[in-house]
Amino acid sequence: MRRLFTSVGFGWTIRIVGFVWLGSLFVANLLIRPRLKPRKSLTGKVVDLSALKDTRFLLLGMAIFFSDLGLFGPITFLTSYALAQGLDPNLAYYIIAILNVGSCIGRVVPGILADKIGPYVSI
Repeated sequence: MRRLFTSVGFGWTIRIVGFVWLGSLFVANLLIRPRLKPRKSLTGKVVDLSALKDTRFLLLGMAIFFSDLGLFGPITFLTSYALAQGLDPNLAYYIIAILNVGSCIGRVVPGILADKIGPYVSI
């Protein structure tokens, strides 16, 4: 996107990214298959808010929201912070991509370990 900003401008950069997402979405919708057949059709409510009456579920939802906010909020400002610390701009704009590559290890290795050792069970 950084290179597109300078060559075609902001408007066309956003349009190009949208077209890439649209193409990816089109291919994904062609390839997706349901694992299980649906039991019933959606004749009732699409969103059931009665689950929020359960206090434990409501607190869990709030905890997940604030946990994700604390986890992903700082990532928003990571590039700006790197630039403010004097990091080379060519590297600062790729720092989030580098962070995501590093997180792949944390996503793959626990799954492999769980297959070999077994799942973590707390008593």
